Order: sequence, then C-alpha cells, then structure tokens
Amino acid sequence: METVSFKRTSFIVNPLSGKFTESEKVKILKRYFDAQNSEIIICNSPIETAYTTCQEVKKGSLIVACGGDGTINIIASEVIRNRGVMAVCPMGRGNDFAKNIGIISFEKAANAFLKKKCVEVKYLTLNFENNRKGIGLTCAGVGMLSTAAFRATQIPILKGKLLYLTAAIISLFKLRTYVYKLKMDEKSLKFNSIIIVVAAGTYTGGGLPIAPEANAHKNKLNLLAANSIGKLKALGLIRKVITGSHLTDSAVESRFGQSFKITTDSPDKFGKYVYADGEYLGDIPVKISIGKEPLKVLASTFD
Repeated sequence: METVSFKRTSFIVNPLSGKFTESEKVKILKRYFDAQNSEIIICNSPIETAYTTCQEVKKGSLIVACGGDGTINIIASEVIRNRGVMAVCPMGRGNDFAKNIGIISFEKAANAFLKKKCVEVKYLTLNFENNRKGIGLTCAGVGMLSTAAFRATQIPILKGKLLYLTAAIISLFKLRTYVYKLKMDEKSLKFNSIIIVVAAGTYTGGGLPIAPEANAHKNKLNLLAANSIGKLKALGLIRKVITGSHLTDSAVESRFGQSFKITTDSPDKFGKYVYADGEYLGDIPVKISIGKEPLKVLASTFD
C-alpha cells in the first residue's frame, strides 16, 4: 500500500445508476469530498464514460468513479489501460466492488479519498473467441449467475441483496443444469452444474459473500461450482450464500487457479451467457484470467 497525491480530481458520475437523482449525487459529492481543483463530470452513456475517463487520466487526474459496478467497470478498464489511479464513491444498486475494498458508505469513500492509500486490486480479464474483451472487478460466471443477473435488470424497484436474492429465487422457476468443460491452468475439468463462478473478490449480488475465500491466494482466482441439484436444494444453497456458509455444502466445489477456459455444448442461451459485475459481456467459449496490468485504487481496507 502506498500513499499518492494528485493536483487534480475528476468525479465521473453516472446520472442513472442507483436511486439518487443527478442533483442529489452532486450534492453528496460536495458534502462528503473536500477536493481542491476538482470537476464533477456527468456522463450519459458508456461510450462517453470511457472516453472521458481516458482523457481525464491523461490530464493527470485522480478518477473518482461515481456509480454502480457497471460504471466502475468501464472506468476501471480505462484506468488500467492508461495507467491511472481511481477511487470509488458507491452510487449503484449493488456496489460490490466498493464493498470488496472496504467502501461501504459515503463516509468510507471520503475517508479513502482523504488518506490517499493506494492498493493494487486483483481483477479478471475475459477473452472471447470473437476478439471481444472485458474485465470483471468482482466475479464472472455462467449458468444461474447469468440468469439471476439478467433477471435483476428487469426489477426496477429493489436494490442490494434483496434485489439479487429476488432475482435468484425467480431464476429457480426455470432452474437448469449445464455441462461445462473447463481448463484450469493445465488441468481439464468437467462440471454438471447450475452455476460456475470465477471470483476476484468476496462479494457479488449486492453484498452476498459468494466467494469468502477469494483473497486466500493473492495471485489466484477462486473457481466455484454448484453441481446439479433440485430446486428445493438450490433454494437452501441460496440461503447459505447469504451467510457465506455455502462452501461446506456437498454440492459446492471450490478451486484456485490463474486461468480458466470455459466451454459448453448446450444450445440454451442462458447456459452460454457470460456476466461480470452484473453486466452481459459475451457468450462462451471464454477464457477468464487474472489481470496482469495493475489496477490502482484508493481503498478503505483491503483483506
């Protein structure tokens, strides 16, 4: 962990994320952050967010990502590419990446901004066969993770754990098992599973500790798979995820590695969808690896 300093700060805001209005978000930033030579920039699209981040990093700004996990993912991609440093002000419905680095409130975000303690954060890189690429700051996965993430986008009112638990329970009505083939580093694996997750951090789904041991190995990612089970058992497994006790369940397998290639012969679209940080990134086959270029973030705590 190192202490950094900047002459300029750029707050990049997604006006649509979360439940706060644009004006409320601006008031929050002015209330909690005492930043000299700063600018609050409202970005109305992913393309504008990426472009603005790139330009602000090149100006030498500290970038403060103000939005949910999807917005932070876009900003982090540009920060990595341009070798910048970022901070996070959680303003989304899930805010899992923020929680993974100890930012659980506006006060924590302001404290991290004030102290300027910078850490390098572990993340995922995703490579698809059509040359499409992306990153994941929390986790990426297929099967029920993708189904639940998709359902969550269709629920406009709820947020946090309640949103994703509701989406997961709705997904149980059409619960399916898929055969996935994986190559983990140099080892070939086969899973008959309802969900496959590759995690860089502990939390996903609005604060659910899906990968409690994700930080057990600094240079490895945590692979989690839930083998074929019925709907009632799957409901019980969801209850265990709430407390992080699911790793002791006989249906759950947990492994660690640096690189995972996932394929399937299933024709079902939800069996192929790959979601990361709550956003659709592409279809499998996909190679998920630990990110090599540094992602530097101001953190409150980091386990």
